[in-house]
Amino acid sequence: MQIHNLSWLADINKPIFTKKTDYQAVLKNTSGLPFITPPLHPELIEMLDKIGAEGRVEAGEKFPMAFDSEDSFVLIKNGIAAREIQLLNSSLINLVLPSRSLCGDLNLFTNRGIKEQHFSITPCQYVLVSKKLLLSLLFKNPEILNAALSDIEQISLSHQLSLLIAGSLAVEERIKMFIFAWASNYSEEAEEGWLKMPFIVQRKYARSVARASRSSLDGILTKWKKNELIRTEGHHLFIASELIKSCASALS
Repeated sequence: MQIHNLSWLADINKPIFTKKTDYQAVLKNTSGLPFITPPLHPELIEMLDKIGAEGRVEAGEKFPMAFDSEDSFVLIKNGIAAREIQLLNSSLINLVLPSRSLCGDLNLFTNRGIKEQHFSITPCQYVLVSKKLLLSLLFKNPEILNAALSDIEQISLSHQLSLLIAGSLAVEERIKMFIFAWASNYSEEAEEGWLKMPFIVQRKYARSVARASRSSLDGILTKWKKNELIRTEGHHLFIASELIKSCASALS
């Protein structure tokens, strides 16, 4: 899963919503998952696009210090970012993919301070919106307001699941859950019994999200390759369906 270039990123940046998209179908595949923040409702995304200011950061950069989640709401348009929330004795990292919120969501209505930092894994294009302006528009649009409330509920659930899994499952099961979450967002059926998906993020980020040491992750991947459960072709990763089949039932 080592990445040598960003050719795979085009697959990640493809729009997940179009005029023909079934939002509920997308939500079914991308909500209730750990480690990856679920997408926002397309009407909320459209509102953010209209009222926000666009910006860009390069891979490995931290987002501007002006990203105060008490004042700002940030949407990732392209690229992959990470959000690290500081807890009492540890921290929690979720990946933020296109059409997802980076900050300002969990405390949109409470304005409660959250200790967090944000950094880019790949080059990222984002939209920065004043929460004061966003709230004023949401209260004038009940349908989008209800969508935002539902989005925040799903985002909160994702973080809770990440924390629960990171603290209760063995390292191999945590890595399986991370791959399952990625596959739920981006995989398609290849030949029978196999799923095809774009490369997962660099190993150092996968380790951070799944809380795995370098030796643990390398050892598990080597074992899976030896057992013919994973393989790579070009900029795609192939996963044997049996490897992650238990994850869906565990999260249901």
